[in-house]
Amino acid sequence: MIRADAAVRRVIPVPSIELIAFGGISALLLGAALAWNATIGFGLAIVLMVGVAVVLRPVNILGVLIAAVFLELITIGGVAVTRLIAPIALLVVIAAAVGKETGIRWSPPLGWAIAYAVWALASGLWTESVDGTAYSLASLMIALIYMLAFGSLITTKGELNRVLYIFAIFSLVLGVVSILSFTGRHPLGLTLAGEGRGGGGTGNPNFFAAIQVITLPIILALAANEEKRWRLGFLVLATLVNIGSILSTVSRGGTLSLLIVVLLILLLPARALFRTRAKKAVAVTLILLGITAFVFRYSGDVTPRLLSTFGGGQQTEAGSGRLAIWPAAWSEFTKHPLLGIGFGAFVDVSVERILDTPVSQDYELFHTKPKEVHNAYLGSLTELGIPGLFLFLGLLISTMLALRRTARRAREVGEHYIGNVANALILGLVGYAVGSIFAESETARPRWIVIGICLALPKLLPAIVTKRAPAGSQTPAGR
Repeated sequence: MIRADAAVRRVIPVPSIELIAFGGISALLLGAALAWNATIGFGLAIVLMVGVAVVLRPVNILGVLIAAVFLELITIGGVAVTRLIAPIALLVVIAAAVGKETGIRWSPPLGWAIAYAVWALASGLWTESVDGTAYSLASLMIALIYMLAFGSLITTKGELNRVLYIFAIFSLVLGVVSILSFTGRHPLGLTLAGEGRGGGGTGNPNFFAAIQVITLPIILALAANEEKRWRLGFLVLATLVNIGSILSTVSRGGTLSLLIVVLLILLLPARALFRTRAKKAVAVTLILLGITAFVFRYSGDVTPRLLSTFGGGQQTEAGSGRLAIWPAAWSEFTKHPLLGIGFGAFVDVSVERILDTPVSQDYELFHTKPKEVHNAYLGSLTELGIPGLFLFLGLLISTMLALRRTARRAREVGEHYIGNVANALILGLVGYAVGSIFAESETARPRWIVIGICLALPKLLPAIVTKRAPAGSQTPAGR
């Protein structure tokens, strides 16, 4: 009898029965919520799915966070999904903080991030818009949660690999959606971006282009280290779709960022990202063919819009509108060069400031519509003053330098994959930095995810070195 009971327990363990009961109760509650209010029911469904995934394995929250970034267009009760998921991620980070393997080591990027957050918080003391600053501070808090989640929960090379593949999967799927939207074939009948422009699942062409620019080097690094043919084929397809989707956004910043990243790939040694010259040659050929094919096929749609964003042709919100916004923002900076007007405050005062700027009189479209600065660097100057821009640039540069140190150390110990990933993240950050000339990105989640991965990468190398040189082994004398 004891053996039979043990056999039954091995077939149907008690935890599985509890999980089934939890699922049944959850299904009943979900059905009731959907019958009462569809929006609340949908939100509850998301929370339940995330909760189950996290209970099964806490690191699963990282995949949820990536999905939220690519699908930020989804809102529940007017609240973006990235904001809904953030509290759950924070609880996971707090719960995981007790483990040694999930600890975050002190590093310059972490110090710069804390300093930047403190200065942004302090600006609430002199802000010209309490509501605008409160909203932006909440966004910054969410960005910090993203950073801490990726920095703490990635503890093995396998987890890193899965996280990067999730980036590649969403890049492919939402890239196809963006291209279809660009060609007028809106998936499920939904218009996910502006007319004639792709925007993936974000609803913002410029933001989606920036995400794809960060993801492109990641896909290439994965492909350079992939041995299975079917996965390599998937990554090749993801690369082509990624490039096409960036161009489909008709984003000035996205297109320029893509060109800069491609140029850097051409100039960097093959070992930085691909390990061999042959793999680099194949990747570069693939990229150039992708760009050429898309531009040739849709030149009539892409070229006029790109030219208009550079100031030619009709005045557009994405391009020429900055000619009204930037002078107004610069004027505000000159009035408050040290402290700025407060983190996130420009949107609420933008209409008045644009009207006060003489150059804006030719842009009636922007007189009654609040606007962001549409430039992360000028925005930092305007809202946080010179110290704010200094801290923002310090965070960006220190992250790149930290990734460079990781890449060098990884190469020294023979862990080329981690070195390739570190270099890929540098390329992505450079592209994102270029795109930030034309968009607000201070609290953009992709940038903070990269910072988080930067914090996690150094933890992987000692563990790998330990495996290569088991504890207790001794080097013979004289060798």
